[in-house]
Amino acid sequence: MANASYTTWGWVHLLAGAVAIAAGVGLLSGQMWARVLGVLIAALSAMLNFLFIPAYPVWSLLMVTFDIVVIWAITAHGAEMKTVRALGNS
Repeated sequence: MANASYTTWGWVHLLAGAVAIAAGVGLLSGQMWARVLGVLIAALSAMLNFLFIPAYPVWSLLMVTFDIVVIWAITAHGAEMKTVRALGNS
């Protein structure tokens, strides 16, 4: 596997952060694509944090727990955002 430079790693994180911010804005406006993207981002984050458990056990498990709560919140309360969006359009 080829090593990535710090510059490449920085750009990857910058782009991932921009996608996450776009998903957050979409979530606040009740968009379905943002719910799907938010769940995917949180699931990817949880899986990646499992890889870091040997190096940072407390932090990694805390982040996995946070990701699970985020997934639950997005999936359980998505219908509420549809109602808020519908009220805003009327």
